[in-house]
Amino acid sequence: MKYKNSIIGCERGGTRKTTFCAYNLAVALLSEAPIRAFELDRQSRLIDMYPDLVEPIELPDDDKLLEDDQALTRAFSPLFSAMTDPDGPHVLVDVGANLDASLSMSMLRNRLPMKTEKAGRDTAIFIMIDSDPETILASARTTASFKGSMPDAHFVFVSPERKAFVEQGSSPIDFLDLDPTTIGRGDAFVGDDTLFNFGNFLSAHSKEVERILGFRTED
Repeated sequence: MKYKNSIIGCERGGTRKTTFCAYNLAVALLSEAPIRAFELDRQSRLIDMYPDLVEPIELPDDDKLLEDDQALTRAFSPLFSAMTDPDGPHVLVDVGANLDASLSMSMLRNRLPMKTEKAGRDTAIFIMIDSDPETILASARTTASFKGSMPDAHFVFVSPERKAFVEQGSSPIDFLDLDPTTIGRGDAFVGDDTLFNFGNFLSAHSKEVERILGFRTED
């Protein structure tokens, strides 16, 4: 299955979310695949790399939210419109540290699961993870948050250090205590494709990510 929306996130910073997004944008451009990218991040690093391609999502501050209860909805409006456009290009979202909850809550409030299904746009959510205990907990919280707002999404873990999990004899599923039969559809948590390693962009794992995002046409 090819997914029309992809969200890349992890509550914790420094997990290489932007690196992963930048790589997939590069693949999309090289393959001439239509794509629309958004960055929900205070640092705007993805925009610095692709200033003509990436659109910023600027969240209102607390004072503005107290004055205007629709301010958050308006901030996400361009993204949600793109994610629910039946004829629109692939949408990629880079979600910065500690901002996944705001996005998740807004998707639920704006009924994104129903609207994306009606538009025929399936969503893949890439959760960044590594073997650091704090990152594992952050990834678990991010997964739970998005699972609550987009229960039918296809969840995929992405790590720069797959070898660390292999050496420990465990997988991210074991660490996160998740039942692969209840967290999203598809086979994201089955077999070797449970965890993608993007350290080597020419690896089979990287090609599988490209296939999921619809950037590759060959088998």
